[in-house]
Amino acid sequence: MHADDGSLDLDDTASESVDEWRGSPAEAVTVRDLLAMTSGRRWDEVSDSRMIRSEPDKTAFSTGLSQVQRPGDEWVYDNSAVQTLESVLDDLDESDDVVANAERRLLEPLGMRDTEWGRDAAGNALTFSGVESTCLDLARVGHLMLTDGTWKGEQLISADYVAQATSTSSRLNAAYGLLWWVNAEGRVVEVLRQAGFQTDKAPYEGRLAPSVPDDAFWAFGYGNQYVAVVPSEGVVAVRLGARPSSPDRVTFDSFTAGVLASLDR
Repeated sequence: MHADDGSLDLDDTASESVDEWRGSPAEAVTVRDLLAMTSGRRWDEVSDSRMIRSEPDKTAFSTGLSQVQRPGDEWVYDNSAVQTLESVLDDLDESDDVVANAERRLLEPLGMRDTEWGRDAAGNALTFSGVESTCLDLARVGHLMLTDGTWKGEQLISADYVAQATSTSSRLNAAYGLLWWVNAEGRVVEVLRQAGFQTDKAPYEGRLAPSVPDDAFWAFGYGNQYVAVVPSEGVVAVRLGARPSSPDRVTFDSFTAGVLASLDR
């Protein structure tokens, strides 16, 4: 939304808002790098877990991590890098409050009355995780993306941004757009630890969901929660439930293909 109204360009350097990064190796990191998981910020299991589970000020911790690679050199699913977006976004509106802006500009227009956007102990919005919602409310988000950012005749998000978010953002991972998983052909890097499993799959060539149309895309959360969108079929499907016993029990492919197979055509 900020990108649509001109207050933010995805190719702006994040250091324009993140003061701590000015004059440092992180100065070259763009907003797009953070959204695409190609920022080159320091990532390791210990730091990731510490940020998620124990740091009271998650934004300060995340922005304080070091820059270890040039942006664009590697694809890493990095929760801390996404949390630094809170520092970017809180400078872009008069209220300086990411949650209030999200409620005013997205949640309220969509009628998401059963959704709460979480904060850390320091009061920062959680941008890497922490939104508590319902099946219906999440389906509203999926429908917004299905209709190229429109809701009841109002353009809440530009069609251009929806297209960018749901298209491959880096050759390093054909299956990832801008915070959305996509179904393009190429080098695929799945992140099973995102869903709470201990190990990730080795990268492979192909598509994330080979049994599903290639225009499908997903929001994916802890415990294999999904918002699946298949524009060519006009379908939005949501899964909320317990984490399966293994990552192969419910996958991008099996969940989405199962929904499509169940429809009476």
